[in-house]
Amino acid sequence: LPLTRILETLQKEDLLNIINGLVSQHPGLDAQVASLVPRPTVSSATAHLEQAQKRLESAYPYSRASGGQDRSSDYAFNRVRSHLTAVKELLNVYLTYFTQTAPIAPGTGSRGASGTDNEYPATAFGFLKVAGRVVAGLSRWSNEAHHVQTRRLGWGWVANGWTVAVAEVAR
Repeated sequence: LPLTRILETLQKEDLLNIINGLVSQHPGLDAQVASLVPRPTVSSATAHLEQAQKRLESAYPYSRASGGQDRSSDYAFNRVRSHLTAVKELLNVYLTYFTQTAPIAPGTGSRGASGTDNEYPATAFGFLKVAGRVVAGLSRWSNEAHHVQTRRLGWGWVANGWTVAVAEVAR
């Protein structure tokens, strides 16, 4: 079978492992692979975050007392910690990507994460709206320390993102 046919049969995880393995063995491929990979869009980032949120939601333990999910106890926090960390990490990475600023490239008039001045505010503000929904959907923990690690930290990131994006547009 030709390589293209074999690759067509592979699952996403297998393809990722192959690409990551090749880049690890041949670091010179890093820039070439990066140039071939499409940049994230608000839509693709939202889908990625939604997948992580679904995994988080399914990890909450059942509570007999409430007849539903336990979403606030220390026990629940410890059960979902790894999924919660994954959501927080994705949120932080995408917030940085969509709200980062870059100097204007000479002769192009373009800057920002999404390429052009006209796209920058729309993509930044669009993702900030998504990020706000994600943080608002995080559990309200009974333990204040857990609350600080999740919702307060998340709202701080979102607020910082708004500050950066608005300052960039005002330049």
